[in-house]
Amino acid sequence: LLRMLRGAGPRGLAGMYPRKNFIVRPLLGCRRGDLREWLAERPTPFVEDESNQDVAIPRNRVRAELLPLLETRFNPSIVDTLADEADLARETWQWMESQADALSAACARPPDANPADDGVQRAFDRAGLLEAPPALARLVLWRAMTDVAGARPVGFEHVSAALGLLAPDGPPAIDAPGQRLHRIGARLVLTGRGPGAVGRRSPA
Repeated sequence: LLRMLRGAGPRGLAGMYPRKNFIVRPLLGCRRGDLREWLAERPTPFVEDESNQDVAIPRNRVRAELLPLLETRFNPSIVDTLADEADLARETWQWMESQADALSAACARPPDANPADDGVQRAFDRAGLLEAPPALARLVLWRAMTDVAGARPVGFEHVSAALGLLAPDGPPAIDAPGQRLHRIGARLVLTGRGPGAVGRRSPA
């Protein structure tokens, strides 16, 4: 819910994964009340982080105020509904990632021999990205731009501006976090500054 309010696609709405690499969350599907009841029956001691009661923290405010409101006024099964939505988002994101890998490989083009600004460069075939479903083209560009940007965040508006470069009547170049994107002939070229460069690129 927090990610939805802040703005997120399938990757953000997927929430926590039950298993990711070496991290396993076996209790992710357990309800808080069910778990407390199970512990009380044993009885088994447990510790609760006292900061969970601090509603100044957004995630706690969602848990203490927003979820009960949604449950009583809109959908008594809101928790199950959100869990199902997260499962769908995880499946959607995993499929999109595999498709984006294939599209990235198909549209990748060699960088220039001497990239401008002595920076990192990525290049893609414009026609290939234009012909792809917009959601996949957006994901390919977001991943490439994030890679070139380093620690600088790349947002929805930056990728939307980059998509505008694909069309012949779009602008010839834009600045985005840590990089410049150019429409050069049949290619879309991303050029970023190295970590030690002076005057790093920032959004226009």
